[in-house]
Amino acid sequence: MDDTSAHDPTGNVEAVRRLLAGAGLAMAADEFERMVRVYPLLRAQADGLFAPEFAGVDFGLGFDPTVGFN
Repeated sequence: MDDTSAHDPTGNVEAVRRLLAGAGLAMAADEFERMVRVYPLLRAQADGLFAPEFAGVDFGLGFDPTVGFN
C-alpha cells in the first residue's frame, strides 16, 4: 500500500485507479494525487445528476449539427 492509499479510508485512491485503468489512462504521481483529492467532489456532482427532483427532466442532450448553419 502506498502512502496515498494509507490515508484514504473512503477508497478514493482505488476508485480513481480503477477509473483511469478502465479508460486506459496513465498520469504522473502529482496528477494522480490531485485526481484523488477532487474525486469526492466530482463523484458528488455526478451523483447529483441522478437526484429524484430531476426525474423526467430532459436535459437537452441532443445535438443537431445543422442548427445555425442553414
